[in-house]
Amino acid sequence: MLLNNNLASNALANARITVNGFNKIESSHSSTAINNNSTTKSVLGYAVDNDGYFTEDFNKAAGIPEHIKIHSSTMESMYRASVETPQGALRVFGDIDIAKTIGNAYKVFSQLVDKQILNKTSFSKDELVNLPQGYEYNRSTLEVSKIHQDVFEKVNADLSFNYQNKNNQMFSSTFYNPVDWSDRYNPKFAPATDIFNSANGGKENTEMGLFWDTTADKYTNSDGSISMGGVLVAMVNGNSYLKEGKATYMGQMQGYDRNVSPETVQAEYYASWRKSVFDYSDQELNMMSEQKREYIKEMQQLFTKLRVANGYEVQESARSTSYDYANDDKDSEYFDPISNIFKELDKANKEHLERLRKKAIETRQKAQEEAKQQTQGKDVDKLYEESNKAIEEFAKLIEKLQAESNKTKDPRAQWNVSADSIQKAIMDMLNAQNQQKYGSHFRIKEPTSIFEMKA
Repeated sequence: MLLNNNLASNALANARITVNGFNKIESSHSSTAINNNSTTKSVLGYAVDNDGYFTEDFNKAAGIPEHIKIHSSTMESMYRASVETPQGALRVFGDIDIAKTIGNAYKVFSQLVDKQILNKTSFSKDELVNLPQGYEYNRSTLEVSKIHQDVFEKVNADLSFNYQNKNNQMFSSTFYNPVDWSDRYNPKFAPATDIFNSANGGKENTEMGLFWDTTADKYTNSDGSISMGGVLVAMVNGNSYLKEGKATYMGQMQGYDRNVSPETVQAEYYASWRKSVFDYSDQELNMMSEQKREYIKEMQQLFTKLRVANGYEVQESARSTSYDYANDDKDSEYFDPISNIFKELDKANKEHLERLRKKAIETRQKAQEEAKQQTQGKDVDKLYEESNKAIEEFAKLIEKLQAESNKTKDPRAQWNVSADSIQKAIMDMLNAQNQQKYGSHFRIKEPTSIFEMKA
């Protein structure tokens, strides 16, 4: 059962999880061959001219007219993004036949337009908008069953198309042409003109394994018109199912192998989804198709890298490789490979969020402690001022009473209390109270200006 739309299908099939240290396939398809004492540059197995365009041997292999020019840099980028992406477990092609890919685009285009248009060498912007905007076709044969000439008709057909059908019928836009759904009640759409664009600006991005450089400048004439070669490249850019090549196990599930039923592969996959990729014996692996065997091995490599990247030790054992989960036996069982990829990422994300949460709590507690100390300091300063004022008033009272007492004749009735002793008694009392309330490090400073007098 195919996914609900081409974009979602391509995004899932080509999704990449970056893992440090994952082995990347190195390209070795560009080479230089010596023929008849002359040097001829060869790219991806086909000769190119001095400007980098493929020569007639490529056109013959593709089944396209000789006047159509395809630039080698375009196909190199498509090959890198489709085949040589670092994330091998989820890529949909193990190899691509670039000539047959362009030939598929020409086969479909020849069914969309009449012979007069098919023989054109270039298209102006006005001519592009008048080309069919979408079509429905058979995945296996590439036979077009419906043509959607108008962009409104194309959008409506896309919305109503049954992507769950099992009769190999598919829908595609002729060129890249996204609908602006910012206003769901009044979406904006127009005929395709920026046909070399993509969700990545028409540039290569091997991080995703989906986008390739369509090299628009190689197919744009000085007057702004687009060459026929550019139209074919733009069609592949708009419909990745036009690519021809050796599909991986994941690619077979997505319908990229025209000779294999994706429903059959999906049924096989889900029948064994509860089995860990590390639990297959050598005999079981040898009995698998080449695509599935390669898929299992790549998933083993991926999970190993993910576990190491997340800080878990891999326990080496023959076939029953397991991981030290620190007393978490349930999590140590691997079942559905795709689900576990996202499970690993979710786990790492939650661990990171937990670290941030603890850091935030520590920061908040530190700030609260500092605020408390500042508040206590202000309280002590206020208490210091009030205490000094009270001591000052009390000392004045004692001084007055002592002066009145000293007026009597009887020495026994005279007061004999020093100001220093009064000050010390009061200080001792207040400090004892404050230390009990605020801690031993808080003491009221002893004033000297008030009690410099003698009793």
